[in-house]
Amino acid sequence: FNASFLAPMRPVLLAGCARGWPAQERWSREGLVERYGHVKVQVGPIAFPETYGLPGRRSSLADVVAAAERAAAHPPPAPEPPLFAFDNKIATSTGNKIHDDYTAPHVVPNSPPVLTEFSLGPPLSGANMHFHGAVFTGLVHGRKRWALLRPADAYFSTTPVREWLDSEAGRHPRLLHCIQRAGDVMFVPRNWGHAVMNLQTAVGVVNEY
Repeated sequence: FNASFLAPMRPVLLAGCARGWPAQERWSREGLVERYGHVKVQVGPIAFPETYGLPGRRSSLADVVAAAERAAAHPPPAPEPPLFAFDNKIATSTGNKIHDDYTAPHVVPNSPPVLTEFSLGPPLSGANMHFHGAVFTGLVHGRKRWALLRPADAYFSTTPVREWLDSEAGRHPRLLHCIQRAGDVMFVPRNWGHAVMNLQTAVGVVNEY
């Protein structure tokens, strides 16, 4: 892994690396509400909207689960983006209990992550195009579509992911695409641009290094 992907900074989908995590049961609808329903998480049409001067809010995870169910049953009309949770305070908010729910793949660096993020959203929601440090993203439930750009082409966008993928930007000739399924872990190297759209209601965790 180090020679093929980590050192040359090549993204890769690690199929099945998240299978068997305790989160598979604990992050079911009932499990999330029971364990973490009271926890407040960041919600918006894009990831961390307030970073870009856009409105966002914090909602209880129980409310986020219920809202995702409603949005999955009755998707908002285009171009209105569904709201989703993407939260980087989840470790503190859960007293670090969130870390007991998953095990990092053996290829992950020995050093602890600098950031742990939790995501939950209905179909057609997801993270806008952006880039940052290297991440391992485990998908516990659902299915996601990834669009990736090499560092030389990476940039930040405030356009919600469904609208972005349908636009000229989503047809960039150097975009790379893949589908992540429940139980897979996606490795995205430092400074690689990526936008991610949920194809089904999706629950996952991100560790940034």
